[in-house]
Formats: sequence, C-alpha cells, structure tokens
Amino acid sequence: VYDYACAICGSQRRSPTGNPEIEAAHIYPKNQGGRDIVPNGIGLCKLHHWTFDVGWLTISEDYKVIVGEANNVTTPNDLSNLNGRNVEVPSEEEAKPAEQFLRKHRKLHGFE
Repeated sequence: VYDYACAICGSQRRSPTGNPEIEAAHIYPKNQGGRDIVPNGIGLCKLHHWTFDVGWLTISEDYKVIVGEANNVTTPNDLSNLNGRNVEVPSEEEAKPAEQFLRKHRKLHGFE
C-alpha cells in the first residue's frame, strides 16, 4: 500500500537483486500489545524504521513528522530537517495509520 516507498523520505531503494528496501513497521509495538493489522503499520526505509522504533521521531494526528530530542545525544541534522514534513499515507482509509496507534506511539516515546 506504500508503493514500495518510505512514507517519511519517499526513498524506493532496491537491492542488486531488485528486492525493495521498504519494511512494514509496527506503529504501536507488538511487545507493548500492538496488533498485526494494516492500520497499525507503516512502510518505512530501514533508517526511518529504526528512528521510529527507538523514538527519535513520531507522527502527528495530521500525518506530519515530529522529531524528538535526546538527553545526551545531539539530534542529527538529517533527522532534524524532517520535522514538520508530511508523511505519505495510502489514499484508502482502511490502510491509513490509525490515530489510536499513532497516539500510543507518541505517548510511549514521551511526545504526549
């Protein structure tokens, strides 16, 4: 549903054999009770999957990137520059990231 592109940066990198780099990321993690359903997922490249999972960034209810600050680590410029950027989401309502999972992700990582 993400056309093999990262929802955050739009990259469509492929391996030498043609496999897409895009990963299906859980919005609210399974180890916290998140479910394997499309509205709890988002297509991300490896870098943005990692930054999303560790809480460097999250997504607002209107699908914009929110970049957080770490206590003892300087936020990389290439990450800071994403703050406020629109996230590309599917046009089909049932495939869009659900607000309940986005809210839980923001809360889990201290954005709310």
